[in-house]
Amino acid sequence: MAAKKPTYNDWMEFAKKHQVDTNPGFLSAAYRYAELMKDIASMRKQVKSDGLISEKTYGGKANSYAHPLINEIAKYHDKVNACEQEMRAVARDFGKAPPAQNKLSAFMGDA
Repeated sequence: MAAKKPTYNDWMEFAKKHQVDTNPGFLSAAYRYAELMKDIASMRKQVKSDGLISEKTYGGKANSYAHPLINEIAKYHDKVNACEQEMRAVARDFGKAPPAQNKLSAFMGDA
């Protein structure tokens, strides 16, 4: 099974750690990411309700084909991956690395 994609809140937490939570480039990519993930969820719901295979008759013969949204879901995942790359690039180029924790402060819960 595929790994679960991070949510908008996960990305905003990532942004705070890298101090880019006010960067307009990061915020626009994060908003676009959230919208694309909502669209993917609705498309998956539609495919689940309609079924993966559809049938139409042409000239008296029944033809089976895959649901048209399956190709669209793949395209949207490509767009989501581009948004993720953009957010990571903004954090790398404009952000600061989160402070490293030593073992004692990690154990004590201090940061």
